[in-house]
Amino acid sequence: MKPLRKVVLLAVGSGGDVAPFVSMGRAFAARGIAATLLAPSRYASYVGDAGLEFESIGAEPVFEEVFNGHDVWHPRRGLAASWRYYAAAMSSAYEKVAARWRPDDTALVSSTFAVGARALQIRLGFCNTTVHLSPAVIFSHQQPARWPEHSIPATWPVWGKRLLAATAERLAVDPTIRRALRDAANQLDIALPPYIFSSWIHSPTRVCYAFPDWFAAAAADGPAAGVHVGFPDGLHTGNALEARLPHFVAMSHGQLAVLTAGTAVATAPLWVARLSDALLRQGWRIVLVGGTPPAEPSDLVRKQILHTSFAPFDRLFPLANLVCHHGGIGTMAQAMRDGIPQILFPAAHDQHDNAARLEALGVGRSLSGEASHAQMRAAMETLTQSPQSALVTLKERLDAATPAETAIVDRVLADWGRTAGASPPV
Repeated sequence: MKPLRKVVLLAVGSGGDVAPFVSMGRAFAARGIAATLLAPSRYASYVGDAGLEFESIGAEPVFEEVFNGHDVWHPRRGLAASWRYYAAAMSSAYEKVAARWRPDDTALVSSTFAVGARALQIRLGFCNTTVHLSPAVIFSHQQPARWPEHSIPATWPVWGKRLLAATAERLAVDPTIRRALRDAANQLDIALPPYIFSSWIHSPTRVCYAFPDWFAAAAADGPAAGVHVGFPDGLHTGNALEARLPHFVAMSHGQLAVLTAGTAVATAPLWVARLSDALLRQGWRIVLVGGTPPAEPSDLVRKQILHTSFAPFDRLFPLANLVCHHGGIGTMAQAMRDGIPQILFPAAHDQHDNAARLEALGVGRSLSGEASHAQMRAAMETLTQSPQSALVTLKERLDAATPAETAIVDRVLADWGRTAGASPPV
């Protein structure tokens, strides 16, 4: 068995899915292991000076079509839309890795829906670690996640949760995913088993939960190889804040809000404009990250809203008094790390589950995208005027934790020594 010399990190999805893998790649490079990140090409700049190579994971036309569309953020149509891209990336990732890397000296580290890594694991025997960035992707029958629609009530008895979760997977989730993956699986001669979402997407070698156990405890029916490693560090690209930001922040007088609807959203959802209006009426200044700038802004809006296509959150959030976003777990974790209260407007995928967990911690509020100005103002006042002890406690907890990247590298190295050269897992 050869020592581990290389690692290929496969990340599919939005920028929030890709950014943690840059931090992981940096950690591997620091151990002298050559790291290559395969991800959508629009995130190539994330690599910066991290010391790893970048290559497109492929399927770029499908990515552009899916993530620039509206269906992917729809509570019902989002599953089918996103899996259309994941299936295309499965084929392209398999081809790229199989042509350039060997399983006897290279390990894979893959995001939840980078199912090309599972195909490479099954067909070629690569040692693969699945990294789940949010709890909602663990399809548990005993601890079901909060979903955009038709969530299973937490107060139901366990047998009722199991019955409804199994029914939902069998009749809705699994058929949708199976239809998306059918052609790619047939091309690679892989038989898709039952229960793709609840079982097959997890590597039997190792599953890393990239969130703390106090944020989401492991479900009893979760992956047997699952371990908590904590939240990954923020994205460090070496980018400085825009030159105009320090003066803008200085003029906020303790009322600076950061608004973002995510890196992959082409058009800002309606809540962005509604919340901006509510904040402006209360005298707040706003840094709007991503999306499109306000159309034909008035002189007041020009003075009170600064739009930027990108900002390093690890540098911006410490300057803010409030962070308002879509419920992406990376944005959420960074705001917790900086001790900033949050208002969330979840729309699809794991966002509702993330928002519910943040509310339970007492450091954020979740609102509908249709929330009224009065509801938005009430959330702002509650979060910014109430005692900040919960925020301080969480910040201290995160500051004291072992970096998730370190824990993941340690696990991959240990699993390599234990499993490399064994028969391909299923």
